[in-house]
Amino acid sequence: IAADSMSTQPFSVVPFDGIMGMGFEDLSMGAGFNIVDDLQTRTNIPGSGQFSFYVTDGQDSEVTFGGYRSERLASDIVWAPVKVES
Repeated sequence: IAADSMSTQPFSVVPFDGIMGMGFEDLSMGAGFNIVDDLQTRTNIPGSGQFSFYVTDGQDSEVTFGGYRSERLASDIVWAPVKVES
């Protein structure tokens, strides 16, 4: 799926750059809508498909695929198992 033109609405009035599909595969509209599953299928992301976010107001934010960057941690990680997808 691709857009051949886009308006600035509503994105010019919201404080983020876009939306990243990261829900479970069965919640996605179809193949290619979930970036984690898509990357795992195409490139075999290390770390069992783990991803992490580093979000800040004052510097560049980032997403890391295949784990996390320990230098970005503000506290210990608390892991929670997902038992049911959706």
